[in-house]
Amino acid sequence: MSFNIHRFHFFGSRETNFLYLTLGLSYFGKGLINIFIPIYFWKLGFPFWKILLFYFFISLFFIMIAFLIIPLLRKISDEMMLLVSIPFLIAYYLGLSFIVSVPFLFYVLPFLTAVHMFLFNTGYHLKFTDAVSGKHIGYELGARDAIGKVFEFSAPVIGGLIIGFLGFKINFIVGSIVLFLSVLPLFFVSKRKFPAKLSNHLVWNLLKNKDLRPFNKVALGYGAETMVDRIIWPLFIFLVIGNIQVFGGIISLGIFISILTAYCAGFLSDKGKRRTTIAFSSVLSSMIWVARPFLAVPLLIIGSHISGKIIYSPLMVAWASQYYKIAKKVSAKSVFIFVQEILYHIARIVFLPILILLSLIFPTEYFFKIAFILAAVLMLSYLFANKMNFDNINKDEYSIKE
Repeated sequence: MSFNIHRFHFFGSRETNFLYLTLGLSYFGKGLINIFIPIYFWKLGFPFWKILLFYFFISLFFIMIAFLIIPLLRKISDEMMLLVSIPFLIAYYLGLSFIVSVPFLFYVLPFLTAVHMFLFNTGYHLKFTDAVSGKHIGYELGARDAIGKVFEFSAPVIGGLIIGFLGFKINFIVGSIVLFLSVLPLFFVSKRKFPAKLSNHLVWNLLKNKDLRPFNKVALGYGAETMVDRIIWPLFIFLVIGNIQVFGGIISLGIFISILTAYCAGFLSDKGKRRTTIAFSSVLSSMIWVARPFLAVPLLIIGSHISGKIIYSPLMVAWASQYYKIAKKVSAKSVFIFVQEILYHIARIVFLPILILLSLIFPTEYFFKIAFILAAVLMLSYLFANKMNFDNINKDEYSIKE
């Protein structure tokens, strides 16, 4: 029996199926490592301010790379961006093992992961924008998120077990191998290049475009809030729990329970409930952050983490469906994607120094509380997405065609 790979379908088009597979494997590989990096630094003896400074350098390098690399983007395809990005991430993960013995790596490693993030995120969103169906964006995003979580949910608990028994270094190696495998499905999808007329001027035009301003505000809020969610909250859970294996299990449980809500949110978005989902989920997520400064019992902290993931997952699907709806509507879709990535890191360049200062001024207990309150405020920025008027987005306003 012969197998025709071009007829491989299980959720969407052939293109989206292979993109789901790439996303799933990359989620698993990164899930083995990323959530543990702040804890790894903490166990090495890094104070909070230094951990936050490491992530600040990532965003700083990202912005520098973004504007310097524009001439290169005109010459390579989205597939090549994804392929080239993986060696940088593998070098980053492997280099983490030597960050104490080679102190200069503290400045080199953020550069490596910034290159990866820029190439991978930009290339992936560009490819997915073309592959996703205009009539079923919510459904395909819900499926994408659910499939990604199916791959991802076991990664933290497996990563915790590997670290607990074999150490961080072995976990970095295992994650790197999985990430190498994640690019193989990309050989079965079509290539797409950035427009030849891409320039800093066009990027600036979209940054200041008044019709996109509400969505750009969300990008800034997202960029800042995720720094609390990905760095400070995991550290808080670990310091309370105190066991790396149990910590990994908690993170995995939160991802697993959120799978169903991610998938259902896609259907709601396609049924015209996108704005309702964004409003409801952002307010509830904000309330969960507000409650976290008052949590001290491990069971309540675990419950807060799980409930937060259940609410946050549909918010991400609804917001992402707006993201791709805009990207498909404007003629300069690649520039729009480029701008969104830049905005995330502009927000972090501003927000992370604030967190660094707070960590130096306040005792650890109060630093956590203040960071959680700031995250609660930032969650409300998603409400700006509901102020988007898609009828005002006119393709003729943009000066390039793709």
